[in-house]
Amino acid sequence: MTTISHCFTPVIGKLIRVTALNEDGTVPEAGTVDASLVTDGFIEVDLTSQIEAGAEIVQKNSAGALCVNELQPSSFKRFTVDINFCGVNPFLLTMLSSAEVYLDASGDVVGFTQPEGEVTTKFALELWTGLSGTKTASGYFILPLINGGTLDALKIDGKDTIDFSIKGAYTEGGNSWGTGPYEVMNGAGTDAVQTVSIAGTPTGGTFELSFGGESTSPLAYNASAAVVQAALDALPTIGVGNTLVTGGALPGTPIVVTFRNTLSSAPLFTMGTENSLTGGSAPTVAVAATTPGVEGEAAVLSSALDAFDHMLVLVTDVAAPVPDCSPVPIPSLG
Repeated sequence: MTTISHCFTPVIGKLIRVTALNEDGTVPEAGTVDASLVTDGFIEVDLTSQIEAGAEIVQKNSAGALCVNELQPSSFKRFTVDINFCGVNPFLLTMLSSAEVYLDASGDVVGFTQPEGEVTTKFALELWTGLSGTKTASGYFILPLINGGTLDALKIDGKDTIDFSIKGAYTEGGNSWGTGPYEVMNGAGTDAVQTVSIAGTPTGGTFELSFGGESTSPLAYNASAAVVQAALDALPTIGVGNTLVTGGALPGTPIVVTFRNTLSSAPLFTMGTENSLTGGSAPTVAVAATTPGVEGEAAVLSSALDAFDHMLVLVTDVAAPVPDCSPVPIPSLG
């Protein structure tokens, strides 16, 4: 079985979503209020790996030459997480640190206080990346269990903007994210399958296939699956690896084209044909949409995170959530 890799370029950060976790690091139940908040008001999220270097074992013999020379493997311990914000959201700051909300007379969150004491806050952080100006994301990051940090480097003067920073947060193992409470991936859709067949028992000539306004080079009446595969790979509207061609050879056995990779799980136009076949009895070439392509619906993660995963990075084309200044409840997906 051939493994297909879906690649993406994480160009810019678009949005983050913070989920307040329970004290034991578990994900709140559906309906838990004030537990999730989305914002684009951040400058950067800085992840730094903490590594335990492997022990070096060196022993020399009596002549001074090495008789033992071994470096044991290093171990990943955690990420430290620093976040800089360009917008001040008092409730968000309390979800990430030991800060506490300050309410006005109407009970609205209008500010925060910073008490002394231990930081016991825990949260999950999701981050979407993609191209500027697009509504959908191409990359998705999840840090499922982070211990809260502290407010840091608050500088107030007459010439610079005031940025709020969270420093000293760190990831740990033992998360309970599972497949998560949010729809962040496209669920399994249906790949389009189209069948190329020739009628009229030709004995010569060629035909062409077209897709997205581009046509293949002329294909022999008795083309094999490999030849058709190469021709489709060469089309700029398809590209290498985006179809799987089986069956054949023509004209006796139809060619089956399955669209995959960047063309998977999508409704597609049926390929066009151009017929220059000869011989036989009025030979024709036809393409039938054997299986229509169907987009996958938004879904939770396809498989549960291991409890000791500190981060997951994946490709996603599901639209990121709309930013909202106010916290919202954990959704119910049932």
